[in-house]
Amino acid sequence: AQETQKVTEIMIVEDSAPDNVKVNGKNTSVYQLQSLDSEPEYPGGVNGLMSFISQNLVYPESAMEGNIQGKVVVKFVVTRDGSVANVEVVRSVDPALDAEASRVISLLKGFTPGIIDGKKVDVWYTLPVNFKLQDDIPDIEEFDAVAIDSIGYQEMMDLGLKAQSENNLAHATAYFKEAYHINPYSIDPLERIVKLNNANGKSDLNYAIYEYGVDQLARWNQLQGTGNSAIFPMEWLAGEMQKINKDDLYPQFALLWTYLQAPSMTLRTRASDLIDKLIPLCEEQGLWDQYSHIMSLKTFFLTNEDDIISLYEPNVDKLKRSPQGSGALAILSRIYSEKKGDAVKAEKYMKMAEEADPERIELPKWLE
Repeated sequence: AQETQKVTEIMIVEDSAPDNVKVNGKNTSVYQLQSLDSEPEYPGGVNGLMSFISQNLVYPESAMEGNIQGKVVVKFVVTRDGSVANVEVVRSVDPALDAEASRVISLLKGFTPGIIDGKKVDVWYTLPVNFKLQDDIPDIEEFDAVAIDSIGYQEMMDLGLKAQSENNLAHATAYFKEAYHINPYSIDPLERIVKLNNANGKSDLNYAIYEYGVDQLARWNQLQGTGNSAIFPMEWLAGEMQKINKDDLYPQFALLWTYLQAPSMTLRTRASDLIDKLIPLCEEQGLWDQYSHIMSLKTFFLTNEDDIISLYEPNVDKLKRSPQGSGALAILSRIYSEKKGDAVKAEKYMKMAEEADPERIELPKWLE
């Protein structure tokens, strides 16, 4: 069975008194979450934390063979410098699962530290990590990054409906756009604007409305984290925009980034399928930056070196047309060097990678 993992909740330690604990060799006070003025936050919020764990957790083979599943609860300290220390399992399931959960938690870094009275402090954090085999989990985990301001959203919708009843198209459009700005998970405001446009002979304005929707949702995802409720509206927007212009790839790229950023293995499959669809479309339109970038991204969905060679080697002349292609060329060079033992081809493709990116804009991050 194929495996995947998810985090279903964030928990806190019940005791509220600070503990005197040795962290990284020094005695310090470690506080509870509920004692703080500002809690620690991982980049991208809870959604970013879930995504990191999902992408880095490896289901132990011994647990898979024994069909062992369950929730491992790991307690750790988020330090004043945003790193993780004192990792310990407080609810065990199986030694192999316990060890893997602890390993991945230890990789976390970059937290915004907790604050008390304006000072950074060490904080206890407790996280449950679920190990479940694929057949036992739903396709898409139920999670959204942040709560929605439902009151502000409804106020804008009510004002928009009032303006619509007064046949004030400009004001109704403005209020509905503001409602969508508050809650970009709801397509209702945009649908109302489109219906108004169509009823008033202004359907030529619809594309700009859809473009506004994509931009607002992408902005929301960047600032708040990509919740699963972002998927339907982005798919809807991409579909509506392609009805207007079937050759427009902009909404498809926005959809791709949404798939890639959402905490769901199923959506990663959709991302891989969309990449396969976009590659020939970018080639047809001569969009070499985009072509090369998503070709490089495709690496993360291929586990067999021969599959990577089959994808990249026939297309090296196209990849070298853009600095974005240096990643794929560098990967190809590394495979021939480290896996195939062909120094001639390894040197050839690395030289092509360097020629594609002479200013070293993209190449360094792939070499790392």
